[in-house]
Amino acid sequence: MTNKKLWFEILVIVLVFTMASIGCANDAALNGTWDFEKNEIKQMPVAEAKKAMLNILKPMYDAGMISLEEYREIESEFEEMSESEIRQMLEAQIALMENQLRNSKMIFHNGNVEISLNNIISSKGNYSARSGKLRIRTTHVHGDMFNNDANFRMMGVIFDSRWYTKKELESALKDKLGEETMVLLTQFLEQMFNEQTYDYSVIGNILNMTNEYATSTYIRK
Repeated sequence: MTNKKLWFEILVIVLVFTMASIGCANDAALNGTWDFEKNEIKQMPVAEAKKAMLNILKPMYDAGMISLEEYREIESEFEEMSESEIRQMLEAQIALMENQLRNSKMIFHNGNVEISLNNIISSKGNYSARSGKLRIRTTHVHGDMFNNDANFRMMGVIFDSRWYTKKELESALKDKLGEETMVLLTQFLEQMFNEQTYDYSVIGNILNMTNEYATSTYIRK
């Protein structure tokens, strides 16, 4: 069975990923290239973070991958973790995400978008923007995005340098990490490929995007 340290790392990766504001809009004025400027992540209360991570873990129990006893053991370990330990885990993942965003850019053109993180091609998809609401849906992610991620390198996961659909990525992750760990990553994949909605505004050459977790600012190149 996957060790608890890996469980904790994966749960934090999934939680922090949902806090990152990455996306774009099809407002005609946005056609072109935009460079990332800053990301202001709202601090999540520790109690809320614990609850969110346990909610991410629950599908593993529901799928019968761990027993009720094992689930309760992990739940107990989370409850016993101090506020500083939880905060340290979150801040470490946020720091990694901030480092990737620092060198990110978005290129959009008439409803299609391509995103790079840390100067590495990351994802592509489509988007729409109406009445200050931005909706984006990722259709493909690139293997190089994972190969450049410290967490996946630490787990010894290497992907082919190509585009992956959701189905292809699920298959690749299952092959590389095993079915047990794959259950933990289900929410990660759902968050990555599901439609995301943001409030957005364009003022001159500045684009701001906001969700419940963060506000991101991009500058027109």
